[in-house]
Amino acid sequence: MSYRTHALKRADATNPGCITLTRDGMPLLKTRIASTYISRLRGLLWQCSPGPGEALLIKPCHSIHTYGMNYTIDVVFLDKAGRVLKLETVMPLSSASCKESSAVLEMASGEVNRLHLIVGQSLLVRE
Repeated sequence: MSYRTHALKRADATNPGCITLTRDGMPLLKTRIASTYISRLRGLLWQCSPGPGEALLIKPCHSIHTYGMNYTIDVVFLDKAGRVLKLETVMPLSSASCKESSAVLEMASGEVNRLHLIVGQSLLVRE
């Protein structure tokens, strides 16, 4: 098992606590969930950047920071229904927020463009 695989706890059938996000019924992202106080506080700190098709879903959440991180991330702010409210690329030592959001997806820089995500799209959770 590589360091990257271990550090990110790759999302797959053997990893409980991971879900698949879909768009129009098609799998889009394997996603690890951060829903406890400690896991939300930690986020992606002290970890490698997520790989293509990987993300961290932080909920509840309406703001994030990259203090202590050394890589840029793409951030997707979602409402309770999974609709994209805001997209942002966040550099190290920075922050982003969206008061209306109830969850945030953090992923590698460039993933928003690669996946053609746009404001208003719905991303559905498949357990």
